[in-house]
Amino acid sequence: MAQTFLGNLTTVWINTDTTNVDPNARTFVQVENLSGFPSFSESTSVSTVETYNSTYTSKVAGDSSYGDMTIEVNYVPGENAVLDSVVDSQQLVQVKVEMLDEGSNDTTVNYVLYNGYLSSVSDTSGMDEVVTRSYVFTPETQLSAGILDESVVELYRGDWGVGSNGNEFPSYQGRDGNSFVKIAAANAPTGVDMLGIT
Repeated sequence: MAQTFLGNLTTVWINTDTTNVDPNARTFVQVENLSGFPSFSESTSVSTVETYNSTYTSKVAGDSSYGDMTIEVNYVPGENAVLDSVVDSQQLVQVKVEMLDEGSNDTTVNYVLYNGYLSSVSDTSGMDEVVTRSYVFTPETQLSAGILDESVVELYRGDWGVGSNGNEFPSYQGRDGNSFVKIAAANAPTGVDMLGIT
């Protein structure tokens, strides 16, 4: 049976740090209440060149450009304040689109990361329709695209003994894996404090 690609597994993220190159950076803010699949495109200009003293013509690829991306959300006042402020300030931002294509338990996520501008915003509605706000993102450069490995686990101070001191940062993980340990000088065969990994 063929696989169906679902748009409801797509997320859009905004980052104001345009020097970022890490698609897993914690500075990304998720765009909530997406109402439509954000479509993006790339096109390359092609020129036809006539060659002197030849019956054939040549095709030469030129500059690439990225099409505008429309980010549609079901409007909730105050929910997308980050997007509204970026449109008002006209500052350069990063937009990341993530797509799970194997379902919600998939650990590999397709993504694309652009730098560009949120150039405009518009609202649409009707008597019996949800208010939809559309933001137009105009990409300048594509920073990266590929697959993220979401199987990476976040590491916090105290996990597996990392940075734990027993009081303010206790070790939250039981002794089922590696952890950092300190052997006091009184118990160490060398007579000095020792650090190790168990």
